[in-house]
Amino acid sequence: MKIKMLALISLSSVLFGCGGDDDSDSLDQRMMSLEELESALPVDAQGTNSSLAGLWLMQLTSQMSVDTNSEDDSVDELHYLHGRQVALITETEDGFHTSFCGSYAVQTDLDFAAADGAEGTSYSAGLVEDRTFFNLSITDNREMTGELTVAHDDEVTGDYQFLGVKLSDATSFAAASNEMDITASLTVNGVEYAFSELGTDLTCVGSSAGSAENTADSYRTDAFHVGFTTVESGASGVSLALGELSCPQNMIDGSSETAIAECDTASLVVELESRGFEYDEKEVILDSGFSVTSAENTDRNALWDVRIGLPGA
Repeated sequence: MKIKMLALISLSSVLFGCGGDDDSDSLDQRMMSLEELESALPVDAQGTNSSLAGLWLMQLTSQMSVDTNSEDDSVDELHYLHGRQVALITETEDGFHTSFCGSYAVQTDLDFAAADGAEGTSYSAGLVEDRTFFNLSITDNREMTGELTVAHDDEVTGDYQFLGVKLSDATSFAAASNEMDITASLTVNGVEYAFSELGTDLTCVGSSAGSAENTADSYRTDAFHVGFTTVESGASGVSLALGELSCPQNMIDGSSETAIAECDTASLVVELESRGFEYDEKEVILDSGFSVTSAENTDRNALWDVRIGLPGA
């Protein structure tokens, strides 16, 4: 497999350069604190407090653990990823719905509702599998803190903590583009989709960077994830950790016609860009993308690019 990466930025150095705790352990080996997440927020809460529904920025930190030997207290792999996602919260008959796409640790949709007796400030997921835990605290319908744990199977568990602010009351990316600079484009096997086509279908865009460790031999490498979700096709994204590549399949309409060559069998050229971690560039909320191309057949490719600027910038 041929893997090529461009514009991969050290998140830990950027965060520590913008108010992070220089005396703390490396972000390559731990999750971030809520204080660190808050210090890296590029924007204050926007919109009104009339409803949770709208477009939200979530500053995230996550851990994914892989344990193939349940008899041992140690785990085989640890992945730490930190970054951002911009996601819609939409109102449903029973509560609200949102997507998580900013980290390899957790990529899912969840429905949630106000917790009993919490006076509308605390929310949790509806009845889900007992291996999923989701808790969310909302302030004035414009700020949030939350945590999500998903056991993907008996071996893999993803933990995800976030701090968020509302960006807009708009209930689609297309509508929110009237208030802030949002551009996105996707090309799949030569077919181009501009933001004018994607804007009403997107539910979440995000990216994160960090590290992954094989604990058995203490091998550590950079890890990255760039992802998005749409109404029709669910989650798509590119992740790279410990030299293993996960790339998008069945993008846009869920059919095999839009699939990229299988990552574990094809020779691929991959580029990931995580420009969204340049926190000193204050007018940018998120700016990232990826491209995946089969080295054997360049007609098999996917190119994704997204940029979200501050309201009124």
